[in-house]
Amino acid sequence: MRVLITGASRGLGLAMCAFYVGRGDEVLGVCRTATPELTALGVQVVAGCEMTDDATTARVAEALGQSGLDALICNAGVNLDAPRLEQIRVDDLARMFDVNALGAVRVTLGCVDRFNHGAKIMLVGTGASAINLKVASIGNYGYRMSKAALVSFGFGLARDLRERGIGVLICSPGPVDTDMLRGVVAEGRTSFDPDQAPSPAEVAAALCTRLDELTLDASPCWQETPTGELVTLD
Repeated sequence: MRVLITGASRGLGLAMCAFYVGRGDEVLGVCRTATPELTALGVQVVAGCEMTDDATTARVAEALGQSGLDALICNAGVNLDAPRLEQIRVDDLARMFDVNALGAVRVTLGCVDRFNHGAKIMLVGTGASAINLKVASIGNYGYRMSKAALVSFGFGLARDLRERGIGVLICSPGPVDTDMLRGVVAEGRTSFDPDQAPSPAEVAAALCTRLDELTLDASPCWQETPTGELVTLD
């Protein structure tokens, strides 16, 4: 299987790369700058990709070449939020939309002509978005808003790619013990204890297995947590 993963240099994206490499799949890791950990996996590193740059579309297409693609995982994201309404910076919100939502659009456009029949797409969203409306307010306006836009993109993808046999899984991994989460904690933007979160490797294995299990009949599908029940978004 040939898989392309964005945000591959660290955290959940790196763990997903390791999962697929571990079972013998061909992996393309898209990132701005390669880390030693990513390079050590032996994946095809597609560095120099900024999710806010339209040139990323062409760069991804060039990296794929003429070979087909079996899975796309849009994982790249940033969290620049302030904890309270009065502390919002609109330019930070705009950047989160550009990276978290439009970045996935750019990468998908770069892949769209290379998808094999039966390919699958995973969009890494968040439970604190359009699906789970009962989540208590935790600030994170821009992060949640951008991920809700990503979920909406997933609905359109599922509709337009269905006739090509391509399914879409929109997932919410919940808190994961990553550098991003620990950075948010260190800056006082959440009181969540990262030690209570599962490791990237645990979450990656669960979500990648879910992607394997996705059927076209269930697309678009929502994965509330890495081990929760799949919900078909009819």
